[in-house]
Amino acid sequence: MTAVLTVSCDNREKEVTALQWEELPQMPPVEGKAVQPGVAGPVAGVSGGTLLVAGGANFEGEMPWRGGAKSYHDEIFLLENGNGEGFAWRMAAERLPHAMAYPACLSLEEGILCMGGETESGPLAEVFLLTVDHGKVLIRDFPPLPVPLSSPGAAQYGEKIYLAGGLDAAGATDVFMVLDLGDPGKGWQMLPPLPVPLSHGVVAAQSDGKEWCIYLFGGRNKTTAVHTFFSDIWKFTPSTAVWTREGRIMKEGQPLPLAAGTGLAAGGCQVLLFGGDPGIYFNRTETLNNALAVAGDSLKKELLAEKEALLSGHPGFLREILAYHTLRKEWSVIGEAPEGLPATTVAFFWGEMVVIPGGEIRPGVRTPGVTAFKMK
Repeated sequence: MTAVLTVSCDNREKEVTALQWEELPQMPPVEGKAVQPGVAGPVAGVSGGTLLVAGGANFEGEMPWRGGAKSYHDEIFLLENGNGEGFAWRMAAERLPHAMAYPACLSLEEGILCMGGETESGPLAEVFLLTVDHGKVLIRDFPPLPVPLSSPGAAQYGEKIYLAGGLDAAGATDVFMVLDLGDPGKGWQMLPPLPVPLSHGVVAAQSDGKEWCIYLFGGRNKTTAVHTFFSDIWKFTPSTAVWTREGRIMKEGQPLPLAAGTGLAAGGCQVLLFGGDPGIYFNRTETLNNALAVAGDSLKKELLAEKEALLSGHPGFLREILAYHTLRKEWSVIGEAPEGLPATTVAFFWGEMVVIPGGEIRPGVRTPGVTAFKMK
């Protein structure tokens, strides 16, 4: 589906004028298996013109609410566009250092920077760079995070990498830090903390018309019996080292709480958000779980049936693509996917395309599909 806008960004760089849905081949099965169920929280990005998707987590047996166990992966898949012969997947001979999921990932000129994440044992502090070189995947260690974090957000401006929020062993955090690629020996430096502890937010670097800032959209945390899903937009201004509340994510004139979606900066004054979870079904499930924890046997069967119906009938996550204009501080809907966009994955540019590989399309359900939009 294509959506068109015609406004320019203060004559500096034009806005995104169209998003055209693109077909890319699905991820293949792991060697020796018949089916690829897809993964959420993959290590993903572009290196040397090759798209890489690695690791991630899924449920290969029963759904989690039926007792299914989460599986973590270390396989690496490469998608290449072979000299006019079309796109082709292959599984690399190399593997990740261990089975893992839910890191922050950025596609840099040098390769794909993977920060934090988790294994079945908990959050990770490690940071490493993956580079595809003549078909081989090389992995180089970078300075580790000061604290282990799963599901943080990250953005790059120049030689600086910013990391915000995430989950530690106790829950959502307010950590905010920077790594200077020009002097990596200094390691990660702590910056003023987030105004609110949260995870699963979208982080992007974009100009506000005066200077490049770090924007943080949505996210969630749990300070009560159920999670709070945020619609806030926070902006960190490097020249003053201060966080300010910029406004809210808006759709059809109403605030839209959103977490676990993907996003990136585009042009000179836009941040695009792809999908995400408004939290309605998430919170209903939490409420049922809390009731089940104290229910007697007679009520428990009824609550379990209600939970099964709720999760099995989940309609999927947000379909709309939202654009935030950082100069006008306005929201618009610039496109819509045929189905709900995947959550808990990563969006990045691959040439003229925005690519969103894998992800979660409903609770417990992953997709082997690769969502892509061509930028006009």
